[in-house]
Order: sequence, then C-alpha cells, then structure tokens
Amino acid sequence: MNTAVAFIIFNRPDTAKRVFESIRQARPPRLYVIADGPRQNKPGEAEAVSATRAVIDSVDWPCEVTRLYSSENLGCKQRVYTGLNSVFEHEEQAIILEDDCLPDPTFFTYCETLLERYRDEEQVFHIGANQFQRPRLKRPYTYYFSKFPHCWGWATWRRAWRLIDLNLSTWDEAQPTLAHYMKSDIEQAFWGRIFGRIRENPAANSSWAYPWLYTMWARNCVAINSTVNLVENLGFGPDATHTVEGAWCLHRKAHPLKKLIPPASITLDEAADEHTFKCNHLLQETRGWKICWSRMRMSLGALRRKLLP
Repeated sequence: MNTAVAFIIFNRPDTAKRVFESIRQARPPRLYVIADGPRQNKPGEAEAVSATRAVIDSVDWPCEVTRLYSSENLGCKQRVYTGLNSVFEHEEQAIILEDDCLPDPTFFTYCETLLERYRDEEQVFHIGANQFQRPRLKRPYTYYFSKFPHCWGWATWRRAWRLIDLNLSTWDEAQPTLAHYMKSDIEQAFWGRIFGRIRENPAANSSWAYPWLYTMWARNCVAINSTVNLVENLGFGPDATHTVEGAWCLHRKAHPLKKLIPPASITLDEAADEHTFKCNHLLQETRGWKICWSRMRMSLGALRRKLLP
C-alpha cells in the first residue's frame, strides 16, 4: 500500500481490535487515528476510551502513526469533521475506516486503485464499499456510479473533503441541482425532511454523513459503489450511535472482490440507486415508513374521491 489510512475510534476496544488487525495486515505506510474524548456523564467511558486508544500501540510494521486524540467530547459529527480536516492537511487522498467497520482484505486494493484511477475526475467525489441491495442487482461491471456515498469503509480526496458543507449553507442556490437527485415525491419528502432538520438545528444533528451526501448532490457529483459488499459493520447494538438492532438488511457480511471491471462511463446507475433507496434508506428509517404511509393515504384518498360519487 501507498495510501494513508484514517482510523476513527472511540469507546469500543473489542471491535477496534478486529478492524485494527485488518489494517495491520494491509500495512499502510501512514496511519492517522482520530479519537473523540469521553463524555463526562457516561460512567466508565473514560476507561473504555483509554482501552480503545491502547489498541494503536500494537503497530508493528513500518508506519508513521499520527494520533489525533481529543481530550474533550466533540460528538460524532464534529470529531469526524475536524479529524479528517487534519488528515487532509497532509494527504491528497485517504482510506477511511471506523472502529466497527471490518473490511475484506480486497477493500484496500479496491480503494487504492480507484483513488488513483479517478484522482483527476472532479465529478467523482467518493469511493464506497457497501452493497445493501436485496437481492443484489446483477451488473457486467464490479462497481458503478451512484448518488449514494456509503460510508462504512470508504475513500476520498482532499479536493472533495475540503468542500463539505456541514450546515447546508448553500441550500437556496442548490435547489435546481438537488432536484436532479430527488426525482420522486417520496424522495423529495424523505430527504427534504432530513436536510430540513439539519438546517433548522445543525447542532442537534450528530451525523457528518448527511452533510457529506448533501454536498455531493449540491456539487452535482457522484460516488462509486462496489457491486459486492466489502465491509461488514460490527457495530449493531443498543450502545451504537447510528446502527441499532433490527436493521437486518444493513447487517451484511464482507466478501472479496476478485477483479475490477469498470462501467463504460461516469453515469449514474439509476436502477441501482432506486433499489438501494428502497432497500436501505426508506425501509430503515422510521420517518421513511411515515412518509410512505402518509403518501399512500393521500393516494388512496384521491382514488376514493374519483371512484365514489
């Protein structure tokens, strides 16, 4: 490997050890470790944070380790944001893993190869390694261009990360571009509600990933997604921030990618994106169900008024 890895950790030493071991096998030349500080109102968390940071002391290959440790708790959004800002002050590109995202060994080659291939294609914003479709759509290529930047194991460039609009400040002027990505009424309602919540109260939103997705759309850019799921999320459970038990369709094992077959052009695979939206975003969000039910009731109401005198 020639590419640096950014490893985001917090308070789960068990999962961090497993992900660290995969990084250890890949042997990146530079490792940036981003760690948030413990929350004062969480008994025992300081010890868990310390134990998780101790995992990094096991680096035993030629590697320049940069520890970006916060003494105070910044929260998920700010810690990832400030941490990756520091990484991209020194790196043109990086592979990013969180402490609950366990990659297949081929993940690193996949990311590094595509980082080099699309380095100068400014329309390509993000390289993702997740596949949530059930059943998976069959394609003649092994990755495709998507409007969804999946972030359980990913990679990007400084040129993209420096554009992130954390508080959606470009909302008004971005509307025509956003409409290109939200074509159906359900998608407009779904994403409008999520983005609206961020705009109304940016401090209350704990996710950096939604602003990242928004920025990609506002810039009229695309992500790459693998047709094979390359990363397993180990973080499902009651103590998770964004992954809870019961999200069955997202809990996928990692599999190897045997070879890279590119699509013919940098064009959104709209059928794959529609399938992903239904299998992932819509089904896994309570608000998605509410929107679907509300739209269904409205449609049934309109139909009833047409049919009944």
